[in-house]
Amino acid sequence: MLRAVFRAADAAPFDGTAMGCRILAAVGAYGFAGEVPVWRGDDFLLAGAGDAALFCGEAKDPGEVESFLCFLGSRVLVSTGQTFGFSVLETGALMCLRAPLSFPVPEGETPCFLEQAPKPEDPPLSALYALLSESEDETLHFSAPPYDAFLLDTSRRLRRGTRVGAALRGPDGAFSACVFADISPKSLFLFSGAVAPKKRGRGRFAGLLAALSARVARESCFLFCVEPLCRYYTALGFQRAGSFFFLDPKKKADGFA
Repeated sequence: MLRAVFRAADAAPFDGTAMGCRILAAVGAYGFAGEVPVWRGDDFLLAGAGDAALFCGEAKDPGEVESFLCFLGSRVLVSTGQTFGFSVLETGALMCLRAPLSFPVPEGETPCFLEQAPKPEDPPLSALYALLSESEDETLHFSAPPYDAFLLDTSRRLRRGTRVGAALRGPDGAFSACVFADISPKSLFLFSGAVAPKKRGRGRFAGLLAALSARVARESCFLFCVEPLCRYYTALGFQRAGSFFFLDPKKKADGFA
């Protein structure tokens, strides 16, 4: 039976998973009611986050979740397990890292971090967003989110300590790489990162991930990626832990609503 969750302790058992991290980071920034309501079943969490619903765990009664999603009216359901027979909008690999990374950053470049406590030398969000936009790639399904939404959401999550950003700054002050991650007590979820197209191939992203994982030490680090990138992340030390699914909760895979 679904019941509303109002305490972090009730959601904490799901930390240590990719979707558990995302849900805990969301409610850490926005609270358990209002903008990010959360419900729990015996073995799963379900959260509403704007147009998306986030599912974590395994529902013994899938019909209960299906019916509740119709009530929520979410446009997209994100899951790393059950698909409930919904039409799949996008799928790919769930990658997991449970060991420290040890890659260096290129000589002359310095990692800098966006964290809860602002610092004068923090990289501007606008500059890192420009880097993300410059690196958009349709073949890898990578695109920058809308600027205003990115700015407002990231600013809030940084202030609440549920998101962190990292970038590489060169001797000229320009940024060559960046990455953002949502954080929970046990986990880190990498969700957006890029290297400037003209500065790829020197291990910048690997070095930046190593610097970030050392700065924000957690038991597990997760990310979603398309299949062509699995080999790259495997070479860094990640292991495939399953698949992710972006689902249309208003449309069944067989074409019937």
